[in-house]
Amino acid sequence: MATNARGELVQTRISRASGMARYAFFDCPLEEEPGLLSPFFAALWSLSEKNGWANRCTSLSEVATRMALGPRSIVVPYGLVEAIGSLSRSECDQLMITQGYISKGEQQVLVGDLPAGCALVAAAPSVAGFYTRVDSRLGLLLTRVDQSIFLVRGAVA
Repeated sequence: MATNARGELVQTRISRASGMARYAFFDCPLEEEPGLLSPFFAALWSLSEKNGWANRCTSLSEVATRMALGPRSIVVPYGLVEAIGSLSRSECDQLMITQGYISKGEQQVLVGDLPAGCALVAAAPSVAGFYTRVDSRLGLLLTRVDQSIFLVRGAVA
C-alpha cells in the first residue's frame, strides 16, 4: 500500500526492473496530518475486505492471538483514553508531540482520530513500512499490510 500524489492510499506493486515499490508525496501541512488516520483506516479496511486479507478483528485480544509478526504500536481513539479518565485530549496531544506515544510497555500506545470502537495495530516499522515527511509533503509506503497492520472494529478496551 502506498500514497499517491492525491493523498489516497492505494495498492502498489514492486517494479520488476528495479525491485522497488513506488510511492508519492502529497501536500499535507503538519496540522492536517492527524485528520488522515480515519480515512486511511477506512481505506485499509476496504482493501482488506476486497482482497480477503485476515487482518480485520473485532477486539484487541483477537489481534494478540492472530498477529504473527507481533504488535509494536497500537493506535486507539481519543474517546477511549478520555473514557478511562487517565489523560485529557490536550495531555494526549502533548505526549504525542514530545515523545510520539502516550504509553509504552510491551507496545507503544498512540492516540488518534479514529472512530469509537476502532483501533489500528502495527508491527515494527522495519516490517510495516515507511513514513516520510519533507516540509509540507508526506508519503507512506506500507509493506506486508495483510500481516503487519491489523484493524480492529468492535470492542476496543
